[in-house]
Amino acid sequence: MIARALATAALLLAACGRSNESILRELERDDPRLDAVLERGGAAVPARGDLRATTLPMRGRIPTVDGSVNGVGMPLVLDTGTSHVSLAGPAARDARVHVPRREATSVLAPGHDVPHRLAVFETLDVGGMSFGPGVATVAEREASHWRGAIVGCSVLSRFRVTFDFRRDEVRLAPHGGPGYAHTLFTQVEVNGKPYWMLVDSGASRVVLEPWMAVDLGLITQEEAVGLATKAERETGVRRARVRLETVKVSGREFQNVPGWVLATFAEGSETHGTPVGGLLGLKAFGPLAWTLDFGAKRLTVEGG
Repeated sequence: MIARALATAALLLAACGRSNESILRELERDDPRLDAVLERGGAAVPARGDLRATTLPMRGRIPTVDGSVNGVGMPLVLDTGTSHVSLAGPAARDARVHVPRREATSVLAPGHDVPHRLAVFETLDVGGMSFGPGVATVAEREASHWRGAIVGCSVLSRFRVTFDFRRDEVRLAPHGGPGYAHTLFTQVEVNGKPYWMLVDSGASRVVLEPWMAVDLGLITQEEAVGLATKAERETGVRRARVRLETVKVSGREFQNVPGWVLATFAEGSETHGTPVGGLLGLKAFGPLAWTLDFGAKRLTVEGG
C-alpha cells in the first residue's frame, strides 16, 4: 500500500480554491475488482500490450506531454520525483476514476504535506502505449484549476527515459526489465561534499534539505528550524533561495547552480544508509539531455 510518496510536481495540484472533497465523494463507489488493484500498492502499473520506443514533444516549465486517463485526454507531467500517478481533482472527475471508501494517506511534497485519497484508474495512455489498471492519488483538501495527471515511476520505470531540454522532447525506450515504483537516487558532490539526492525531472531547481544547507554553510541552524517546518498547503511553504558554487553529477561539474532550501523528506529518510540530501532538479542545469535508465538504475547527461 502507498503510505507516502515523493511528489515534487504535486505543487501543481496545490492551488487555492474549492476543496476536492465534494469531487472525491462523487467518485466514491464499491468495486471489488478495482479495490483489489490497491493491494498491489506502489508496484509498477501493468502494461496493456507491447512497449515500444517513442519520442514525444514536451512543453511547460516541467516536462509535459499529451496523453489520456480512462480515455479522457489531458496533459501528463512526466515526473521522476514521484513514485506513482497523481491526479488533479478536476481530472479525476473527468476521468471518472474509482475512489474507494478509505482513509486519506500522506503525500510528501517540497515544503508541504497534504492528505491524499487513493484512487484507481483503468487505463493511462502515453506515446501510443497503454497502462493499467493502476493506483493514483488525489489531494483531499486542495483544489486545482489544472486538469491533468502527474506520471511517476510506477509507469516511467519501464523505460530508459531521456529528457532532452535542448530539443524540448522526451524519449522513451523500454529496457526490457520489470518496472517498479521506486524513485531513482544518485550521488552528487555539492560544493565539494558528497550527498545522495533524488533525481527529479519535475523540479526546476536543486532542492536542499535544511540540514544539508546547514552542512554546506549556506544557512544558519536557526534559519533551518523555520525552513524545516512543513506547511498544510503550498501557499504556506517557506523556502530560501541559494546559489551552489559547484555541483558534480554523472562525471560532469556545473557551476553557479540555482537552488532552494525547504523540507521535502520526512525526518529520518535515508538511501544507501545515509540521509537524503534533497532533489536534483534536472532543469536547473540548462538545455541538456538527461537519461534515466531505470533498468540499470543509472543517470547520464549529454550536451552543454
